Amino acid sequence: MLTSQAFKAWLENANHKNNIVGSSDDPANCPIANYLKDGNDYLAIEVLDCEVNIWHPGDHDPISYPLPDWAQRFINEIDGENTDPHEEVHQDWALKILTAKDIQAFVKGEE
Repeated sequence: MLTSQAFKAWLENANHKNNIVGSSDDPANCPIANYLKDGNDYLAIEVLDCEVNIWHPGDHDPISYPLPDWAQRFINEIDGENTDPHEEVHQDWALKILTAKDIQAFVKGEE
């Protein structure tokens, strides 16, 4: 469901309005949440530090899925202490974070 390669391909897509892919400190609008919502009919998505909650049509309660290690590190960087709450996350910044060495160490052997 959530692989770094598929997420990276989505980030590289040039169709993001003003190159904005999400917001920091916003579980429903972070880049990973927006990636998961794109092309799906989920009622809602909430990305937390270690898991993602997805509300499927017809369900009242979300189904929780664990986030891979690389995604947890990505979220921690996006929501880091040097980031303003609800700051716009631009495509190039997200790609820079995703391809950083400390995150790539968690991607190896992912698939």
